[in-house]
Amino acid sequence: MQDQKAIVPLPAHSKDTRDKARALFREGQKPSEIATALQLSASTVRAWKAREGWQIACVDTEQQEIDVPDELSARQEIYEQNMGEAAVRLSERVKSLSADELIKKADKVAKGDLTARRALHIESPNKSNPVIQIALLQSPQVALRHKPA
Repeated sequence: MQDQKAIVPLPAHSKDTRDKARALFREGQKPSEIATALQLSASTVRAWKAREGWQIACVDTEQQEIDVPDELSARQEIYEQNMGEAAVRLSERVKSLSADELIKKADKVAKGDLTARRALHIESPNKSNPVIQIALLQSPQVALRHKPA
């Protein structure tokens, strides 16, 4: 008779961990990002998502009755006002991100920044990336070129 190895089940994750994972998913994070943030396996997060039917938070899908002006200039004014407010909310959200979160979401932040700049009529910086390249600033050659006289 062969020795059978006892299968030791892994401890279940706490309800708090699942709730945190679900909240991060509803905020738009991918299962792999959630897994990294909560030190879980991505397959665990994907299994929870499928089993519990997680959905990304979305705006109420029912159509709200709104008055849409007939004049194009009035429509443009409302659009610019709404997009301007959304741009300010975006900048506040970016301000609250940690350095690690900002790095992970750099592409999304850059796209949002471009849209926000258009909405607020802020000139975009010549199609250059507004992110400071720290490695370049730490380079000794750069430091030597910019030494005070």
